[in-house]
Amino acid sequence: MEIKPKNAVGTVILVLIAVELVFIIKGNGHLEMLQSRRARLEEAIELSNQGVALSRQEEYPGALKLLEKARRLAPEDSLIGENLQAVYFNSGLSQIHQGKYQEALELSGRGLKLMPEKPALWYLRAEAWYGLGRNDSCLSCLGQAYDLNPGDSTISGLLGDLDNRCRREDGLESSQTGYFDIKFEGGENREMADKVLFMLEGIRDRQGALFGWQAQRNISVILYNNQQFSDITSLASWAGAAFDGKIRVPVANYREAQEVLERVLTHEFVHALLFEIGGRKFPGWFNEGLAQYQEGQRAVDHAYLPLSQLSGSFMTLEREDAQQAYRASLSAVSFLVEDNGWDMVRLFVDQMGQGGDFKGVFKASFNLSVDEFDRKWKRSIDK
Repeated sequence: MEIKPKNAVGTVILVLIAVELVFIIKGNGHLEMLQSRRARLEEAIELSNQGVALSRQEEYPGALKLLEKARRLAPEDSLIGENLQAVYFNSGLSQIHQGKYQEALELSGRGLKLMPEKPALWYLRAEAWYGLGRNDSCLSCLGQAYDLNPGDSTISGLLGDLDNRCRREDGLESSQTGYFDIKFEGGENREMADKVLFMLEGIRDRQGALFGWQAQRNISVILYNNQQFSDITSLASWAGAAFDGKIRVPVANYREAQEVLERVLTHEFVHALLFEIGGRKFPGWFNEGLAQYQEGQRAVDHAYLPLSQLSGSFMTLEREDAQQAYRASLSAVSFLVEDNGWDMVRLFVDQMGQGGDFKGVFKASFNLSVDEFDRKWKRSIDK
């Protein structure tokens, strides 16, 4: 059988056609891939923008869901990564401000699985451990945060403050009851610590009955000498105690004044209770006014300041300004109770525990806005 030679020219033409077809197919494939990447990036950017918008409204769960999806679509986009880190941090900080330390711990862990290189998330985790009383774990997380970015002055300042608080508390003795954990220097302070715990248990029962809300979380209490209190809190010299997630008391001030100590502890416990119910949603005037009212003070010498000027903390004010702010806050809350009755105020506090912002819940509860209440209160003083 004879084998005929192939047409060389025809073979070359066929090969060229095949190469051209392969080139066209590959070229189209690259174009489609680029178009697909561009579409994913555009979708990721849109999701990121939506997430940021929700975050600004403090709707953190929805914001995180959108930003996590955006990061999966565009893992190399640094801006989306920064947005996701910011929402994790702000969401966790919001939980810490509500005393939800375990939730903040879980959230920071979730964020660190995605972004273990972010020092802000390690700092958040450290704050959560500190709130839970786990200073050893707190210090470990602080070390992680510092190692990742030792040159960041903002992070270094935050880490230094938290590290200072942890190490000062580590040298203290501790005791506890069912609902309070207390730290103090040893020796004669043990007797004082026992008295404080006994008082707080009674205060918890009485205030729980008045509010119809028993504090569920353990409350940390730390007793200091005066200099330690000043160093730790950095508060004005006039401050007699403080609550920043923990009740802090310069106990030397009250050794011979048990009735005063009980009023101070009641005041700080009410702050702790409001913190558990609504986090930091309560403005300064309501928080401080109600704490004074519940410790037994009543407005005798009424003072007026616009409530808009009394929304923040009073702790950084000078003594004279602070006294005026406290008097005005007590006057406002006293008028609120007199005008509506204690049950309405109690129900309002309870509603704050269900969610919502202060102004919205206030209007729904009292049928007037905070501004309208402000004017009504001022008219009552001007009579």
